[in-house]
Amino acid sequence: MPVTRKHHFEHTVTIEDQPVRLIIKRLTVPEFEAFQAKFIAMGQGRGAPVSAEGSSQTPEQVDAQVAYLKANAEWLQDTFNDYVAVTPGDLCDEDADGFSIPVTNGKQFADMYAGTPIPAQVLARIYLENVLTEAQKKTLRSASDSVNGSTIEPATAAAGETPAPTAASAEPEASANVAAATEPSNEASSGTTVPSSSEAVPCAT
Repeated sequence: MPVTRKHHFEHTVTIEDQPVRLIIKRLTVPEFEAFQAKFIAMGQGRGAPVSAEGSSQTPEQVDAQVAYLKANAEWLQDTFNDYVAVTPGDLCDEDADGFSIPVTNGKQFADMYAGTPIPAQVLARIYLENVLTEAQKKTLRSASDSVNGSTIEPATAAAGETPAPTAASAEPEASANVAAATEPSNEASSGTTVPSSSEAVPCAT
């Protein structure tokens, strides 16, 4: 039986007690190298402006902090725009006139939940899916199922920031520690990105 490497995987997040299925692109080597460098740097606060604890910031320091957070937020939006999509019918937004707008674009999703733990959780999932072997993923899912379906979410990050992964590198062995910080989800069946086991959240018409 041949080994099939899927080009997309699914990650389900629960929003207002409803499952929202995200379709996430598996990264190429150049894409992942760039993603990993930024993900780890942001999580460890590399490049963040340094200020003395307890001292008031100067206008220049405030501007530097704003620029740093803005760069982080822009990277997050670009990442979601390029690598994440929402399963049609699972999520809707509302326009200024109160009409329901189906959300399928990853950037829309990131903008809707900016400042919450959800975008950081998805970023951590992208990281894990690209460093763990299939055997490690199965072990992760089995361990999760044995804890009565409980979920361990990553620590809440400030707007525009991501949590630091507990692994220092992208080696699969070390990355197994990162898995404890995220909620595993079943991957989509081969040939489809929408498994029949999850129900869509209907959008109002």
